[in-house]
Amino acid sequence: MRAWDDKNCFEHMTTYTTTPPLLSETSEKSHRMRFWQANVLENLGNKYIVINWTEASKLFRRSGRKIMDLSKSALKQDNQEISSTLREVADIEERARKMLKDME
Repeated sequence: MRAWDDKNCFEHMTTYTTTPPLLSETSEKSHRMRFWQANVLENLGNKYIVINWTEASKLFRRSGRKIMDLSKSALKQDNQEISSTLREVADIEERARKMLKDME
């Protein structure tokens, strides 16, 4: 098994933040479907008047923007920014999922 060099690692990260997976020069589709998730939660939250769903939708939309930032940082091979953004995405998504779980 061959070890990846840094460039391949960064390109892999960029590829799999994009839907469908592809290496892109831009990050416009690099949100891992978070905007779709946010739209579904927002629409259903409004329809059924479920505040946690509409609030979680805002967090997923924010997460999607951060994932796009992650893709941009990977294209620039910026280790520090990638680390920081990954932590932010994890924190945002943990809060969003907790809001959804609290519904059970």
